[in-house]
Amino acid sequence: MRSGIHTGEIEIRDSGFAGLTVHVAENISGKARAGELLVSGVVSNLVAGSGLHFRERGGETIDGIPGEVRLLAVSDVVRHWSTVLNGMQVDLAAFKRETDT
Repeated sequence: MRSGIHTGEIEIRDSGFAGLTVHVAENISGKARAGELLVSGVVSNLVAGSGLHFRERGGETIDGIPGEVRLLAVSDVVRHWSTVLNGMQVDLAAFKRETDT
């Protein structure tokens, strides 16, 4: 697995999603190494305080974007997402209990 994440406005078309944000996310994904979750600097700024840790990957040029895009690799992806998913299971169980009554 390798993945890239960016955030911003998108265009929704009959054929799917499009726009500059999608273009940037696709390029970031292409720069990720095997087993790596790579995010843009925008994403790392938005999740400040979440407990995620990042390793700097430096700036990369992306066609259509002036300057460089800051890239960061999420540290210990498996441990973090296991924690998130476990938390979601607890939340979903609590939700189910509340809605079953």
